[in-house]
Amino acid sequence: CVSGLRARTGYEVDINWDNGRMIEAVILTDFPQTCRVRYGDKVAEFDAQPGEAIRIDGALQLIPGN
Repeated sequence: CVSGLRARTGYEVDINWDNGRMIEAVILTDFPQTCRVRYGDKVAEFDAQPGEAIRIDGALQLIPGN
């Protein structure tokens, strides 16, 4: 796992993986914006708000509890 990665335009990302595959990512933003995530050949977009964690799985689906 890695945590606290800073990405472009004010994102912070934590990633957990197993056997070389992402099992969960948590994304935080400093600004209200649309978050575009690419993993493998999949792309997903999420509305992100400051202080609100976006939790997604390896299929780029939201994990319940968001």
